[in-house]
Amino acid sequence: MRAQSSPPRQRAYSLAVAALLLIAAHRPPKPQGDLRVDAAAPIIEARLAGVPVRLRVDPSQWGAIELNPEAARRLPVTFEDGNAAMVGRTLLTGRAAHAMLEIGRLKLPVAVSEHGRPVTRDADGVIGPEMLPFATVSWQRADAPPPTARYSFALDFDQDTGLGAIDPGVPGELRIHVSFILPTSYATAAAGAQLARDHGGRFDAPAAPIAAPFGLTRPARPLAFADAPTLAGFRFDRLLVRIADFRGRHALPTEAAAPDDIVVAKREAPQQAEPWVTIAADRLIRCVEVTYRAVPRTLTLACAFDGVQ
Repeated sequence: MRAQSSPPRQRAYSLAVAALLLIAAHRPPKPQGDLRVDAAAPIIEARLAGVPVRLRVDPSQWGAIELNPEAARRLPVTFEDGNAAMVGRTLLTGRAAHAMLEIGRLKLPVAVSEHGRPVTRDADGVIGPEMLPFATVSWQRADAPPPTARYSFALDFDQDTGLGAIDPGVPGELRIHVSFILPTSYATAAAGAQLARDHGGRFDAPAAPIAAPFGLTRPARPLAFADAPTLAGFRFDRLLVRIADFRGRHALPTEAAAPDDIVVAKREAPQQAEPWVTIAADRLIRCVEVTYRAVPRTLTLACAFDGVQ
């Protein structure tokens, strides 16, 4: 979960006190072993500060374990204010703490946070693969169609925004994020502007809300392409664009108004441009396996890429 991010951008703006909480008290163990989870319910059993918890494993999660508020209240730790998250233009105040994570016999110090809203319905919280002690983490789906190809790209990690990648097949600064939690793939406004410019994109339907982290929604419009881009191996003839989020000063496609039309536009200060595309469950359902490798950081998608619109 990006807190982003990206998420999403859900981005965490950590103050000094929260940054101190992220400093591990002990050197984390060298990643080893493999973790395999069901992509439909990628949940592991663990303990935080001695308390049993169920954590959903997702590559979208940033550099802390995000907890549902009820789960955070069960932990015998002291939370400090000062950790906020942006979900589009919605600001969520938050709290952070330091705790010991136990998975089997392995123990490692981690940061935990909560932002006053549930982050997942089927577990106590969300953890990213970067915070796990495993050399590889694989999300597997038994009912996925046979893969037509494998697509790999190098990842980097940002404490505030989590795992991301520059897709080598896409020019410019557009970044790729992956989320099994969010149901619908989308682009930020800055990414939509770049893709529209490079691939003959135009909006072909009105705006409607789509799901965002923490149970929020954000307005999005479908962008149709004359020359469909391929992102993380998937062909996109149309892609939803979160039109109000992280556009910077990039121009989105406009529609000509008729002479008698009355146009009402809301003026808001531009956010920083954040050009990224999140590949979500609507595409990942076609992947028999998605594998994160810790050293070097890579993500490999084995999916039925053909025919995905």
